[in-house]
Amino acid sequence: IYGDISVYQCGGYVVDVPFRASCDAVTDTVKLLQSNNAPFYDNYATRFLAIEYFVYSVQMNTFTSVKLYNEQAACGSWISKWHIRTFAVYTNEPPVLFVLFFLFVCYYCWRFLVDWRSYYLGYPPGTRANKGKILPFILEFWNLLELANLVTFIVVFAVEISWMTKSKEAGPTFPFPDKYPQDLDYVL
Repeated sequence: IYGDISVYQCGGYVVDVPFRASCDAVTDTVKLLQSNNAPFYDNYATRFLAIEYFVYSVQMNTFTSVKLYNEQAACGSWISKWHIRTFAVYTNEPPVLFVLFFLFVCYYCWRFLVDWRSYYLGYPPGTRANKGKILPFILEFWNLLELANLVTFIVVFAVEISWMTKSKEAGPTFPFPDKYPQDLDYVL
């Protein structure tokens, strides 16, 4: 991990709060971390602290990745940094970019096969010596590069389809009720 002052190797004390943990278990973990008895905190040895978590917004159907970094300078002061990124959960809205990517992959496949066929048939005229041969076309550097791109596009397309399928099957489930907690009205 790169801080402002130094580079820190991965390791140290890790607290994992599972998503399906009960609210009481999460509260107990947070209270332990906030206390002076936290097993990882040492006034002398602790130089870097990273906190990472995700927040789900039901109203916007988005996740927010929150990463907080605290680094201790030699003089004893703490330097804080944060990275906050929001990303959407898969929805059933029309996937315009997905369709455009699909059309691009189809065109790219078609173009590759047309070039291969014209080479096989002896067009352009300079390739007539290779007429009826398949391997010389594949072994040319630029055709190998095109084939690698084509395979990459198809793999990415397959991964995206599998991700969309699994997202539709799973749907968000939470360890708490779907209704708004009435106890929060008193806070407002």
